[in-house]
Amino acid sequence: MTDDDVEMALEAVQRVPGQDSERAELWDDADEPEWRESLDDLVERLRAALRYRRLQAGKRAWRGVRRREARG
Repeated sequence: MTDDDVEMALEAVQRVPGQDSERAELWDDADEPEWRESLDDLVERLRAALRYRRLQAGKRAWRGVRRREARG
């Protein structure tokens, strides 16, 4: 899974509870308020995954710089 995949999933999940979303309307009609909490949890997990992936990519890049400098 790439950063782009995570970003795309995050965008899709964030659209679900939107004002124009038929899914949100259906779930609201079903009287299941937990679905919003579940989506909020999923959004936060996806954001955390994206932050972690970016942090790891930054660390790898920094290690590469340090290696090049050591060879220097």
